[in-house]
Amino acid sequence: MVNYELELLNTAAALGGGIFACEQWDVFSDVTVRIAGTGYDTIKVEDEFGEFHQLKRKDSGTWVNWGMFYQVWVKIREVGKWKAADYTIKLDADAVFIPQRLKTWLSSKPGESPHGLYYENCPNVQYGFFGHLEIITKTAVQVLTANLEECHAVFAPCANDGCDWKFGAWGEDVFAQRCMDHHYVDKAEAFDVATDGACKADRPEGEEDNKKWYPKDCSQLTTVTAHPLKKPAAFKKCLAEMS
Repeated sequence: MVNYELELLNTAAALGGGIFACEQWDVFSDVTVRIAGTGYDTIKVEDEFGEFHQLKRKDSGTWVNWGMFYQVWVKIREVGKWKAADYTIKLDADAVFIPQRLKTWLSSKPGESPHGLYYENCPNVQYGFFGHLEIITKTAVQVLTANLEECHAVFAPCANDGCDWKFGAWGEDVFAQRCMDHHYVDKAEAFDVATDGACKADRPEGEEDNKKWYPKDCSQLTTVTAHPLKKPAAFKKCLAEMS
């Protein structure tokens, strides 16, 4: 399967959209590449524990990614930009994202919690913190990053076989959610924030069981994100329609 993620990032950057419309941003990868037109090189993370390429998913052929994103969170802690922000938002490259919509959405929310707060964006599932759009308050990021090593010690030994999760190997979102839950970070519902083909509840009537569904017409969407838009032409069209 062809991976267009760099081209998607280049498209968003060229249009000044997505994360590139935020006050501050970074792009993390297992390689160093230039984002076109920005003078910016991606921040490379290293496979310290040999966990990046241990296991592939049978349905998609993609690598199980919790180990790579563990190192991304370690690097986020090191870079430290999260300390100057009220929220840290993690986006997938194939998510069309409108930051101003998120600001408006967050303006009606309670904000911080003494324990930190993250938002679940998919209903009717065991772990609803779906990874294309992760919304985490500053205190929650502090808790997560301060406890990364402890969570790795607890969860890494069984994350590839699912531990107590019946669906098998964890994604990075399950790892992050389990780590925050393990350290008593609060969570809240955000079931209106995204249009996500990976979330069954977000698929339209008649498409509930179509795991390959994605929004074809983004002009009527009012959500903060549309996902997944994996092909450059569809991504650019959706970004233009949502903007």
